[in-house]
Amino acid sequence: MILGPVLGLLAAGVYALAYLLLSAAVNAIGHLWGRRPFPNQAANSQWLAWFTAGEGLHNNHHAAPTSARLALGRGEIDPAWWVISALQKIGWAKVRHDKPIFAKSAA
Repeated sequence: MILGPVLGLLAAGVYALAYLLLSAAVNAIGHLWGRRPFPNQAANSQWLAWFTAGEGLHNNHHAAPTSARLALGRGEIDPAWWVISALQKIGWAKVRHDKPIFAKSAA
């Protein structure tokens, strides 16, 4: 390990805690506050998307669950899409859908 066993375990613990907290934030905040451009129970929070690599665009995720790109509307920013797009261009990733396939709303 580059950091040594103690710092390596500390780094893993910080990562795990941040991952759990951010996942909880997406599910808590992402279903309460924000814009709802599509008819589902989730909401988009751009400020949360910055912290969670795009997952804060939760309404879009529920509308197009198989899409790698979560920024679907004007002014929405999905930082993870930049990475996915770059990896796709150099041949290290393959995206299943070029355009989002929207889920049918439960009526």
